[in-house]
Amino acid sequence: MDVYHTLTVKEILERPLFRKAKVVAGHEGLNRVVKWVHVFEVTEIGELLHGHELILSTGIVWGQKHLRLSFLQQLIEKNVSALCIQLGYYFEKIPDDLIQMADRHHFPVIVWEKADEIPYVDITQDLHRALINKHYEMVDQLERFSNEVNQLLLSANALPKILHRLHRFLNVQVAYLPLQGEALCIPNPGAEERREKILSLVRSGELARSGLCVAVKPVQAFNQKWADLALISRNRELTEFDSLILDRCATAVAQELMRTLYVEERRRHQEDQWIYDWLSGKHQDEEVFRRLKTIDPAFKTFAFKTFKGCVCVAGIEKQQSFDRTFNESQILHLAVIARSIFQQYGFITLSTMREPFLIFILVDTRDGQAWKTRVTEALERIKGSAVSDKVGFTELKLGVGKMVDDVTHISKSFQMAQKVLEIEEKAGKKNRLFYEDLHIYRLFDAVSDEELKEFVMDYLKPVIDYDRQRNGELMQTLYTYLACHGSKRETAEKLFVVRQTLYHRIQKLEELLGSDFMSPEKRLAIEFAVHAYHYLYKSKN
Repeated sequence: MDVYHTLTVKEILERPLFRKAKVVAGHEGLNRVVKWVHVFEVTEIGELLHGHELILSTGIVWGQKHLRLSFLQQLIEKNVSALCIQLGYYFEKIPDDLIQMADRHHFPVIVWEKADEIPYVDITQDLHRALINKHYEMVDQLERFSNEVNQLLLSANALPKILHRLHRFLNVQVAYLPLQGEALCIPNPGAEERREKILSLVRSGELARSGLCVAVKPVQAFNQKWADLALISRNRELTEFDSLILDRCATAVAQELMRTLYVEERRRHQEDQWIYDWLSGKHQDEEVFRRLKTIDPAFKTFAFKTFKGCVCVAGIEKQQSFDRTFNESQILHLAVIARSIFQQYGFITLSTMREPFLIFILVDTRDGQAWKTRVTEALERIKGSAVSDKVGFTELKLGVGKMVDDVTHISKSFQMAQKVLEIEEKAGKKNRLFYEDLHIYRLFDAVSDEELKEFVMDYLKPVIDYDRQRNGELMQTLYTYLACHGSKRETAEKLFVVRQTLYHRIQKLEELLGSDFMSPEKRLAIEFAVHAYHYLYKSKN
């Protein structure tokens, strides 16, 4: 269907007022789009034009050669559509130098003889009326097309149907380039090499340099880009109408992608119990390999001999105003977004829900290279999407276990990821994403709380009692002093106290803990006790 909803120079020449007009230059530019009409009699254009204008002139101010060539050059640079000149007033014929320049740039120059004079006011009224009518036609066609696409969204496998409808409606080449998955060209350009060349040019943004007109729109949902949708035209300029249609289609494609991914994620979540059993260490190698290939097609070509994977646990805080059904929908949407983002960073992802946790098993396809950096960047993007208005989580607390190289050890990574969240909750360590970065806090998990309390009281009881009885700050001073490696100047700066106050506090610490409390072995024990104290009592204070 040929629907352009703009006026071209060629169409204008077919109107009654232009029956006796002649094109004297730029015959190859007659498909240029005209958006407005101006009477223009100045030599310096500056910012007076925006492009795609049809200029009406008598040539009164540019009779000299250098003036007319400068004027024409400015029109060309401003992307003006055509120049119309009434002969007989200041020009009997168009000079050859102007015709030659116009021909070089395919810039149409149109003239009327003196005997065929047409009032410029009649021309502007006629063309502006036509442009307004075209605009109303465009709005009507846009609404009809949107309704057609909405109907297609109700059918199965709607994506190719939408792309084919877009091609037929605009009569241009359509290219669909997902971030993951197979790209599509409609119609298929034939030879595979030609198809790949077109797709490569779209991806690189170099199509415009090849002489083709191109418009590209990202397919976005939940603040994430999922694909690019492109129009490629060989025979005409792409117009504002094309851009509006492309925008509608990109939105429809995003809706179809979300629906497809949502259904697929729900199907995967039906494997919840099996995945949770795997996380609990109940399945052996061969069984895991076999089952994974049925859950996700990505595992069909995966080399399990080089398996490397880890578990990420997300503690979800949900907005209280949503009912349970909508919360389940939120979780599936978050799982879809996370899967796409993790895939961009080289991870095949499996997910399962065990309230209040959403659990991701990340299987690395890049053999563990810079895996922590990739996971960190991916999780930052996921957190941004999770707390957006459209997904609706108030907070996402994250913990990541160690990377393991055996599918049967994935349960260990799961336990470690849970420990990260436990320690975050207990000790307030909010910047520790990875289990490997917990350092001394990993030891606390190996000791019972009772034993830790006993250890803390053995080394810190005098300081704890002193602070409790006098509402003092010796414990904070001790913590900061140890963190600053015994530097009095740095400790005073961090505590915002003068040196004399700090000296008095250190003297009191020596009285309570012994003058040797900074000796290597005792200092190590006291530092361990201080961290254990924060681990045990931080969340209770």
